[in-house]
Amino acid sequence: MPFLSRGVHMAKVGDDLLILDLYADDYACLFARADEVTLAANGAIAASPDLETAFFGAGYLALAAPERRRKPLTSPVRAVSAKPTPGAARLIGVAEAWADALVFRKRALHQLVRPPRLHPRPGARAAVIAADFAAALPWTPANGACLQRAFQLRRRLARRGVATDWVFGVRTWPFAAHCWLQIDDRVIGDRLERVRVYTPIAVF
Repeated sequence: MPFLSRGVHMAKVGDDLLILDLYADDYACLFARADEVTLAANGAIAASPDLETAFFGAGYLALAAPERRRKPLTSPVRAVSAKPTPGAARLIGVAEAWADALVFRKRALHQLVRPPRLHPRPGARAAVIAADFAAALPWTPANGACLQRAFQLRRRLARRGVATDWVFGVRTWPFAAHCWLQIDDRVIGDRLERVRVYTPIAVF
C-alpha cells in the first residue's frame, strides 16, 4: 500500500477529496471522489486505480512509509480567552509582532510549519499571551491572514514555553481554508464557532 508523500495531506469533506501540498503551497479538490479513497492515520492510502495512477504522477504518493509520524488531531471543544496585560508589556508585544512578521515574509509554507523551539517559562498563561498578541495586532504589518497570525502567535507562545498544535482546515461549496492553534482540545487565539466549520486536513 502506498503512502502520502512528505508534505502531502488529504481530507474528505462530504463527497469531495481535498489535497494540501505543502511544498507546492497549493490546495486541490477532487469533486465527488472521496468514496474512492481510504486514508489511514499513518499516511497509508488506498485509492481507485485511476486515482492512484494520477496521484503518483502528481507526486502525491510514495512507496515508502514517512519517516515522521503524522500528528493526530484532537477535536476542539472550547476556546480560551483572557484580558490583555496593560502598559509596557504591550510595547514589547508590538516589537515581537514586527520581528515575527519579518520572519514570516522570508519563509515558504513548509518552513513556516516547523515547530519552534520552546523556551520553558513556568507559570506562563497561554490565554493571557494570546490576548496580549491580539492587542498588538493593529500595529503589526499585514496581520489579516490567518496563516501569519497563527505563525506569529505560535512563536510567541513557544518563547514562553507553551507548545501548540497548528491545525489546517478546509471546507467546500465554496472552497475555503483556515488555520488555527490548539492546546489539546482548546482553541487558542481564535473562535470555536469559526474553526468548527472546517474539516482538519493537517496538524503540525
